[in-house]
Amino acid sequence: MPDREYARHALIGVAPPQTNPVVEAEFSALLPDGVGMLVTRLTGEADDARARFYEYIDNLETSLKAYGKAQIDAFGFSFTATAYLPDVDQDARLAAMSEKVGYPIISSSQAIHRALQRLGATRLALFSPYPSWLTELSAAHWSAKGYEVVSVASMPEDTSDTVNIYGLRTESMLEASKALETEQADAIVVTGSGMATLPAVAALTARTGKPFLCSNICLAWALLDELGLAHLAPPEHPGEVLIGGWTPRLARL
Repeated sequence: MPDREYARHALIGVAPPQTNPVVEAEFSALLPDGVGMLVTRLTGEADDARARFYEYIDNLETSLKAYGKAQIDAFGFSFTATAYLPDVDQDARLAAMSEKVGYPIISSSQAIHRALQRLGATRLALFSPYPSWLTELSAAHWSAKGYEVVSVASMPEDTSDTVNIYGLRTESMLEASKALETEQADAIVVTGSGMATLPAVAALTARTGKPFLCSNICLAWALLDELGLAHLAPPEHPGEVLIGGWTPRLARL
């Protein structure tokens, strides 16, 4: 590993969609001291959201080339919805790209699955910021993975164009999530990397008594876990699960 001033433990690459302003902010809180972050963007030009999802993975190699000769240790494909498209085979494509570039690539959906397995959770209360067609694909994806989706709820705002997700507020999410039936769930899963969710963790955990997982928490933890560094960020504050120490850093953002 190179001798780095600001990333002495690891340098993690992250790629959110090009207009997503949430991932860098939440990763800045989630990653522990000594783990650096180098960001590139997933890019697409299509006006139609579904078409853009295909472009994000079709253009991934171009996104990675933006790193030049930077030596990253692991890479996070910080976008969940591509995994829900049944004709993409995202996991196989990311595995092939990982082999080509020489470092592990983990997607948000893979990270959620990995986190649920680590917690032993099989029954999910699923909260979605997506439009209805994508929410349905999301629920079908997790069911196909062997999970029982016991409840689904979504935001009331217009998310027909998924870029609108980036303007959703935590207050609205906490209110809308009251529609979730959580008693029979092992965990609450909030899918989608573009809705700010960290501020809701403590409140939702206190309200339901169930562990709260979102795309960004899971991906940050999975990347650390992949590199054997999860011990650098133990849970310390109310609501933190798998990865911790981020609550006071979030308050400073």
